[in-house]
Amino acid sequence: MHLEAAMYRYSNGQISLSDFNQPAGMNLKESNRWVKKAQTIPWLDIEKRYAKLFTNRKGNVAKPLRLALGACIIQAEYGYSDEETALQIQENPYLQYFCGYPGYDDEKLPLIMGKAMKQQYEIFMVMCLLDNVSTRLL
Repeated sequence: MHLEAAMYRYSNGQISLSDFNQPAGMNLKESNRWVKKAQTIPWLDIEKRYAKLFTNRKGNVAKPLRLALGACIIQAEYGYSDEETALQIQENPYLQYFCGYPGYDDEKLPLIMGKAMKQQYEIFMVMCLLDNVSTRLL
């Protein structure tokens, strides 16, 4: 078992829209911008890099990258507060699909990104940027 596996659990990757558990009568459209955006992001590749941040075996298991990054993208797109971002995700099946939910669930409120989680995400983004710069220089 890799050390990072203890503090980070990998998701099942991108599910198809037809596999997204929808209540009777709900029919999400492939043409929706959040469905299209979700299908263009290399979630698994990003997740592998993200998991490397969590080598410490102490503390809580990290939130899934798809949820954390998805919430950040949604928040940046609309300029929502943390609380409003969580409410929008809770109420919108397209945003839930984008964030990697296995199906629509309006019962539980998703995470509200705390300061520590935002810092982890920012560190990860800086690492990605530095890696891209160094790759271009080689």
